[in-house]
Amino acid sequence: MRAGSERNRGLAPLLILFVLLAVVILPQLDELGGRAPTAPPSEPPLVTATDWCLSERPYTYYADDPFGKGKESPDSFGSSLLSPEEMQRARELRGTPELQTLTVPALTELEIRLCGNADRGGDPVLYRALESAAFGHYNPNRQPSRTEHRETLELFMTREALFSDAFLAWAPTEPDELTMVMRGSGPDIIIDAVTAPERESLYLMLPVRTGEGTKLLKLRVVCGAQPYGLADGFPPALL
Repeated sequence: MRAGSERNRGLAPLLILFVLLAVVILPQLDELGGRAPTAPPSEPPLVTATDWCLSERPYTYYADDPFGKGKESPDSFGSSLLSPEEMQRARELRGTPELQTLTVPALTELEIRLCGNADRGGDPVLYRALESAAFGHYNPNRQPSRTEHRETLELFMTREALFSDAFLAWAPTEPDELTMVMRGSGPDIIIDAVTAPERESLYLMLPVRTGEGTKLLKLRVVCGAQPYGLADGFPPALL
């Protein structure tokens, strides 16, 4: 009897841990679509979500002018992340380490489009596209609740997107490379294959922590962070 009691006492901590996992942790993962909060980064993130980033100010990408002017094509996600002067500078710095001096302006513009600013909220359509490109199993046209959007955006901006490791790169657009394009006034995002490959274009390469390791997003600068280089198997399943 004594030995049995000792064994039972030894199992008690395991039972408590199991109950905590079932009651506390699993519901949180379900609310975030299976994404667990990651450990704090070793260094402060370059971009930090703030109250205005998580605001509920309405903002519809296609209904507002600022980012829609000067679009590369009707299907792109908006105008360039860099100004015409900065793009010219990027061409001059192609192949040199100094090209990375333009990474911060590109990231700053990306933050504004995802989070908004003091006058407008962020663009949920662009965020869902990046979320889908990073995690694979999110449908970019899904309509999450405002609570889920705020929680996952905060997670993306502060823990998952490794802004301090992002960089600019001139790279080719490959034949049949998969990309996301916007269609209609909704807008809806569809997956399409590149039919007119280009010798090279400027991309913002953004590492993102996922449950399967770090995924490197390939975001075309002149097309408003339009995701390229999607893995075979898109579109993702509905969630």
